[in-house]
Amino acid sequence: MKKSILLLFTATLVFTSVIYAKDADLSLRLKKGETYEITTNMRNTINQEMMGQLINVAQNMTATVLMKVKDKLPNGSYIIEQSYKRITLNINSNGQTLSYDTDNEADNGSPLAMVKNIIGPSVQYEVTPDGEISNISGLDEMLNKIGGSQQQQMMSGVVSKESLLSFYNYLPKEKVKEGLSYSKKINMKEMLGTEVTVFYTVAKITDKNITLNVNSDIKFNPDKPIENNGMKVNMKGDGKQTGKYIISANTGMPETMEIDQTINMTMSMKNPQTDKIISLPIKTNSIVKTTVIKK
Repeated sequence: MKKSILLLFTATLVFTSVIYAKDADLSLRLKKGETYEITTNMRNTINQEMMGQLINVAQNMTATVLMKVKDKLPNGSYIIEQSYKRITLNINSNGQTLSYDTDNEADNGSPLAMVKNIIGPSVQYEVTPDGEISNISGLDEMLNKIGGSQQQQMMSGVVSKESLLSFYNYLPKEKVKEGLSYSKKINMKEMLGTEVTVFYTVAKITDKNITLNVNSDIKFNPDKPIENNGMKVNMKGDGKQTGKYIISANTGMPETMEIDQTINMTMSMKNPQTDKIISLPIKTNSIVKTTVIKK
């Protein structure tokens, strides 16, 4: 009898906790005139084997963006203006170091100095409360300031429509509750035909913020080879992401976004001397942290 009462009590608690699980409106609630400073730090380690030689590359990049809410439209969407405030780069390849800081005039002679051209120009777009983006302007102009196609490709992960979309990708179409899982896709054709499927789980809801656990599957499958010094290079691969986002319950904007990423790729090309296919494995580990501060 006591066991039956205990089981009934336990079942009632579980049933009640499901019914009364906290829910939240996870959507953007911005105000005209607000400014947010978005700082992203990305640390990459790249391991590549070429002709029996191991090549190790360490990259550290920090980019700071100013995001201004220019207006709120009658349909509920927001007009956003974004511009880069500062970018720092540090690249170490087998003991040789190359660094650049857009705030340091002494670095203007660096091979990476073309990055400074995107400091100042702005991109404007409309974003809905659930993260849909439209009417983007200024993006092509910003890319053209970087330089030729090779330089633009290098910065495509920073300056692209897809990078804008990925920032708001966590926003769902409906209210969320603790324990809810949902998925979103990101297609980045310009970035080696990248397709990312992101799975979000609502881990915790409080009056101040919403915590999301993040897991992603990444696929790389470009529709055409990459041209490099007259040589056609094919790239294929896949990867995984795990992480955590903390979202403001008040504004719907991220407070912090943390991602740990592992990518395994194969780069293949034809040896011009022997006509044989050369396959080169590449492994990349990345730790990405974004912090958003309301100014």
